[in-house]
Amino acid sequence: MKITISSQSAKPARSHKAQERFDKLSAKLKKQRQLNQRFRQDLDELVEFHRQHSRERDLAQLEGYKALADKLLVFASRKSLPEWQKKELAEWIVELADKIRPFEPDRHRNPTQPLHRLSQILGRVTGRNKRIPAENAARRA
Repeated sequence: MKITISSQSAKPARSHKAQERFDKLSAKLKKQRQLNQRFRQDLDELVEFHRQHSRERDLAQLEGYKALADKLLVFASRKSLPEWQKKELAEWIVELADKIRPFEPDRHRNPTQPLHRLSQILGRVTGRNKRIPAENAARRA
């Protein structure tokens, strides 16, 4: 009778339950990371689409924003307006300036441009030297 010894066992070794669970959770984690990465890419694409669409919409309405800002500036300079109306107008004008500013970044320094006039009128309307945020940043630089 010949006895042969094999290097392989007849039954495959059973892995430990903790190891099986770890492997399963590792695979699940890897899959979740892939899903998260895909989600981030989709979200970045969506944000870029929204940013581009918003910019195109604002660019199409830019002339209307400028005309409205000019009319509001003239109206805000009236002395007969109550203080609360002046403050509301100032807030509205600042919102318009925020929409105009990305398309004309350096034009607020020129005294003949609407954003510079806006800064001056806001100071008169609110009774203090209030500048629009971009002008404050430009003066600090």
